[in-house]
Amino acid sequence: MGERDASYTLAGIVELDDAFFGAPTEGGKRGRGTEKTPVLVALSLDKKGCPKYLKMHVIPDVKGTTLVNFA
Repeated sequence: MGERDASYTLAGIVELDDAFFGAPTEGGKRGRGTEKTPVLVALSLDKKGCPKYLKMHVIPDVKGTTLVNFA
């Protein structure tokens, strides 16, 4: 699976967004202050704007330097 994933590269228009995975905690914060696992999602679009490839990567935090290093 990892070998197949390495053969696909994101090109053209690439959209980046952060997401958080995990079960909600009772009374916990929502959004960027949550205890959930942060994940960076990158989506490659073709010339018509249709999705081609998607990459997801667990990141330690959602700071600017982390996002720039991923990009």
